[in-house]
Amino acid sequence: MSYLKINNILCGILSLVALTGGARAEDKNTQVYLEIQRFTEEIQKEPDNAKLYVKRSALYNLLGMYTKASQDLAKQCELEVDDQIRELCEFELKEYKNIHSIQ
Repeated sequence: MSYLKINNILCGILSLVALTGGARAEDKNTQVYLEIQRFTEEIQKEPDNAKLYVKRSALYNLLGMYTKASQDLAKQCELEVDDQIRELCEFELKEYKNIHSIQ
């Protein structure tokens, strides 16, 4: 499993666990939306911080918002300065889009 997949899975799981505790499903969704809003505000402050896009992508993924998640992953790829990591990121993005039937 690649770095990007592992990172997305871990971010999603850690965010959900930290946010929800024993909350009901609708409360969990509300908390995830609030976290998305928080990351969006952070991205506005630091638009070149690739890690923020990855974290928000994981939250979108939790809600089944796969197109938005893939857009954040694409932005993360765009911001990546290391050529090898960018290539891996682009490969993972392509796989993510294929899995979720995104053009």
